[in-house]
Amino acid sequence: MVCGHPACRCRSDVGLERNGRHYCSEYCAEQEGDNPLAPCPCGHLGCSAGVVASAN
Repeated sequence: MVCGHPACRCRSDVGLERNGRHYCSEYCAEQEGDNPLAPCPCGHLGCSAGVVASAN
C-alpha cells in the first residue's frame, strides 16, 4: 500500500487512516487535504519523491 498523498511514494508504515485513505504520516494527511499538488512533505528516508528529512 502506498501513502495517499499524490506526491508521496512511501510504501511502508502507511498506518494512518483518514476518510478511508491511508497515509504514512499525520503531516502527509494534512497536506494532501490542504494542497494535493504540493511536493511530498513527509521527509521519510527512502521515499522515492526524494525529500530529505528535516533535522527536527
